[in-house]
Amino acid sequence: MALKQRDSGEKYVVRYSDGRRLCHIFILTPIFAAMAAFWIYGFTQVDDGKSMFFFAATAVLTLTSTSVVVYTGFRAYMAKARIDENGIECTSAGKRLKGLSWGELKDIVRVEYRHFGAGSSPSFYLLFSGHELSAEEKDKSIQLAGLKNDIIVVKYSKELVEQINQVHEFTFKDEVKRC
Repeated sequence: MALKQRDSGEKYVVRYSDGRRLCHIFILTPIFAAMAAFWIYGFTQVDDGKSMFFFAATAVLTLTSTSVVVYTGFRAYMAKARIDENGIECTSAGKRLKGLSWGELKDIVRVEYRHFGAGSSPSFYLLFSGHELSAEEKDKSIQLAGLKNDIIVVKYSKELVEQINQVHEFTFKDEVKRC
C-alpha cells in the first residue's frame, strides 16, 4: 500500500481495518442461519408447550446473538481509515462513521489480538482513541471498535507506521498483548 498524494500536494494513507478477517463473517453467517433454522424447525416439530417455549426461546436467542456478532464484525472489519495531516477518518461503504483530528487523539496503542480457534494466528492492530484507554478497554478494544465512537482500529504493519509518520509524526503510548 503506497502513500497517496492529492493534486493539492496533501499526502494520505488509506487502510482497511482487517479485510482478511471479513471472510470469517461470510463463512459464519450461513452457519449461524443454519443454527437458527434448526431451532425453528424443532419448534414446529414438538407439541409440548414447554418444548415449544424452549425451542422458540433458543431460536430467538440464537438469532439475536448471531446478528450482533455479524453486525459488529461488519462494522469493525469493513471500515476503511483515511489518515492524512488533518487526522484519521473512518468510513464504511462511503459513509463517514467517525473521525479524529491529531489534536483530539489521546491514545495510540498497538494491540496484539489472538482470535479464538485452532490455527488462528495473532493479529496486530493500531488503535486510535479520543480518550485515554483503560486497561479493560485495551483488552476489549477490538470488540469495542464497532461500538465506541472514538476508537478507530486499523490493521497494523510496519510499512503503515512509516507511511503515517511521513504524514504526521506519532509514537505509541502503549503496547498490549492479548492472548
